[in-house]
Amino acid sequence: MNVTENTSTHMGAPVTCNHCEKHKGDGGPTVRAWNFGKPHCRTCHKDGHRACHTCGACLPQRSRWDRYFCSSSCRVRAHHAREEARLERAAWEAEHPEQAAQQRAEYERYVEQVRALAGAAGIPTRDKRAEEVKRRADRCAHEPCDKPFGPGDIIYRRGEDGSFGLVLPYCAAHRCPQPDGFHNTDAAEGRYYRGCRCSGPEGERMWIEPTPCARCARLVSNDKTSADPRRFVRDWHYSGEAEASAPRTFCSDDCRRAVFRLEARAKRLAERGDQEHPCETCHQLFTPRRADARYCSSACRQRAYRARRGHD
Repeated sequence: MNVTENTSTHMGAPVTCNHCEKHKGDGGPTVRAWNFGKPHCRTCHKDGHRACHTCGACLPQRSRWDRYFCSSSCRVRAHHAREEARLERAAWEAEHPEQAAQQRAEYERYVEQVRALAGAAGIPTRDKRAEEVKRRADRCAHEPCDKPFGPGDIIYRRGEDGSFGLVLPYCAAHRCPQPDGFHNTDAAEGRYYRGCRCSGPEGERMWIEPTPCARCARLVSNDKTSADPRRFVRDWHYSGEAEASAPRTFCSDDCRRAVFRLEARAKRLAERGDQEHPCETCHQLFTPRRADARYCSSACRQRAYRARRGHD
């Protein structure tokens, strides 16, 4: 990627590049663009690099793949922008109910067309129910079953479409994705189906030994092909040993995120220590609970916000 100096500026930097100039003025994104499937940061003009969605600052090189903001302030500003847009949209819909209903109907027809085309092409579409089950893991993902998990039930996690689909929880009765007639229990004596995950000597080989969830201690058994934590959990790093140690297991996205948040907070506190900082509003020393805390209380934070709004 060629980077040359000229009179144009972006985030205060008088640089440009061929890809940015190519898509300049075509209504594309203002923070980053896509170059042959790779994220392209329009702040430093590096392929594979990412920028904050709010201010455009470069994100750390080793940041999480789903990180979009450089700080909590930018995250809060993005949230406020979304809320303002939502309120403006609600006010417009209240003033123009007929046009709003027409737009909603057109959007629903468009979604149905996209789903029909995706189904004809064999592309799986996002299912809100599947997303909710994946996030909470409180019931079986098999829709006709929908059985809630009890205290002692084992949660069987497997991918819907092999290694590419959503990893969802299933109960013991629906832990096997095989259709009727292709289970090991239906096979003739002395035969078995390799893809069957029903209870039995061959089916048990497809599952990892049940281990407790790292947060709620519910028993979880992962499918070796589509939900093996040694391959799909991001907090595990391969050590180069022949037999890698088993990573932590989580029953749901809620448990995984809660554990990661606690560990990130503990890491920030360990790096920062118990150092006192002055509040930006009242200038009194306080011990922050977060590494990026700027105010000693919510009252000082609100006063600073009102002061900024007054200057605007």
